[in-house]
Amino acid sequence: MKAFAQLIETVRATPSSSGKVAALADYFCRAEPADAAWALALLNRRRSRQLVEPALLRLWAAEAAAIPLWLIDECHQVAGDLGETLALILPPVAGLNTAPRVPVGESSPDPQGPCPPAHGGSAESALSLRQLIENRLLPLSGLDTAAQHDLVLATWAELGTRQRLLWNRLLTGTFRIGVSRAMLARALARQTSIDPAILEYRMMSGWEPRAEDFRRLVSPETTLDDAARPYPFHPLAEPDEAASAQPPAPDCQVEWDWIGQRLQVIRRRGHTILWSEPKGILTDALPGLAQAASLLPDGTVLEGVLSPRHGGGGPAEPPASASPLLRELARRRTATHPLLFIARDLLESRGVDWRIRPLTKRREELERLFGSTVSAWGDAQRQSQKRSFEQGELFENSAIFSRSRANCTRTPNPSRPPPCPLQLSTLVPVAGSEWSAMRLESVCPPGAAGLLFRRLDSVYGGCRREDAWQRVPLSRAKSSADTAR
Repeated sequence: MKAFAQLIETVRATPSSSGKVAALADYFCRAEPADAAWALALLNRRRSRQLVEPALLRLWAAEAAAIPLWLIDECHQVAGDLGETLALILPPVAGLNTAPRVPVGESSPDPQGPCPPAHGGSAESALSLRQLIENRLLPLSGLDTAAQHDLVLATWAELGTRQRLLWNRLLTGTFRIGVSRAMLARALARQTSIDPAILEYRMMSGWEPRAEDFRRLVSPETTLDDAARPYPFHPLAEPDEAASAQPPAPDCQVEWDWIGQRLQVIRRRGHTILWSEPKGILTDALPGLAQAASLLPDGTVLEGVLSPRHGGGGPAEPPASASPLLRELARRRTATHPLLFIARDLLESRGVDWRIRPLTKRREELERLFGSTVSAWGDAQRQSQKRSFEQGELFENSAIFSRSRANCTRTPNPSRPPPCPLQLSTLVPVAGSEWSAMRLESVCPPGAAGLLFRRLDSVYGGCRREDAWQRVPLSRAKSSADTAR
C-alpha cells in the first residue's frame, strides 16, 4: 500500500513520460503479483465509483479530528479536493478518535482514548493494496451506514497521510491518474522480453485483477499473441528537395505523401487492431475506423496514414508562411474532424506475408481487397439506415392504403451512406514530358505534403537502394510568396 501510494505521488510529480515509465517499471518489479494486478487495474482499466457519500465522509472526519464541520468546508474551498482535505485534517493515528458511531436516540458511551497503534506499536500497518481493496473497499457497498463508519475510521487509523489520500479518492470515486495503456505496456516490457504491442493487446482482453491473471499477462509469448503482432514499418527517407525538378522514372509508382501518423490495420482471428507507430494500439480511440476494418477478410494487414478527412469541407493544411494563430486554429479544427485511414500498402493477405512480393502485385491485391470492403461498408450502412412504413402508420384511416399489411411495406429513399473510413491512396499519373511544366502546388489536394515515389519491383521493408521510398516535398512557402507578388 505504501509503495503504491508513493508510485502515485511520483507519477503525478514527474512531467516526462520516460520518468513515469521508469517509476512504473520499478513498482511492478518489486510488487507482489496480487498487488501488481490491482495496481494495473486501477491505473488502466478499472474505474472507481463512489462507495460512500462525501457528506458522510466530511461528518466522520470532523468527529475523528474533533473539529467543527464548517472548518472542513473552509479547508475544502482552499484545497479544492475533498480527499486531499480529509487526508490533511485527520490527525495522526495517536490522536484519531475511532469511537463507534452512536445511532440517533441512544446515549453516548464513555469517551475512548486515542486509538492504540496498529500491529505492535507501528503507527501504520503493513496493509497491502490487495487487502485494502478486497477486504476494505469492496465490502463497503453491502454495509449499512454504521458499519461503513466503523470500517472507514478503522482504515484511517492504519494509514498515513499519503495512503489516506489514496483511500479517500477510492471511496469518493475520484481516483484519476494520467497513465495510458501504452505507457503501462512499456513499463511491463522493461521487466520482460515481450513486445509492448503484445502486452497492450493482452491488457485489452478479458482479465481479472488476480495474481494468476497478472502472471499470465507477463508470461512469455504464445502463438495466441500473433493476432496482435504488427510488422516493422518501412523506413522513411528524408524529403529530397533536388528531386522536385526531376521527372519520375518510368518504373516508379507516384502517389501523394499524406500528412498524418503511420498506422497498421490488423485483422486476424476475428480481432481488429489499429496499431500506431508513435502511440501504440488505438482501437478503442477510433471506433468508427475499427468497425470498418472489421469488414476486411481475416488475415489482412494494411499499412497507411491516419489523416483528417480532407475535401468536402474538411480542414486544409495551412501554408508554412501562415501566422502562428492561423496554424493553431487549423490544428484545433483538425483535432475535432473525423479521421480516415489512407492505405498505401498491403503487408499480409489471407494470412500470408506479402512484403517480399513486388509492389505491382501488392497494389493489385490491395485494389481488389478495397473494392469488396468498400462495397460491404456501403451495404452495411444502407442496411442500418433502412426503414419501412406499414399500413396505418402514416394514414391510419385512409382508403388509399386498403391493401393487406403484407403488401403495404414502403421503403423511402435512403440517405446517402457516410463515406468509408478506409480509403485507398490514389495514384498520380504524371508523364515525364509534362513533369517540368507541372506545378505540384496547384494540383496537390489538402492534407498532402508532397509526392511519394516507389519502384514497381520494390519490396516492403527491404534494405536495397531499389526498395527506398523517395519523398518529394512541396514548396508551399515559395508558392505563396509567388502568388503574393
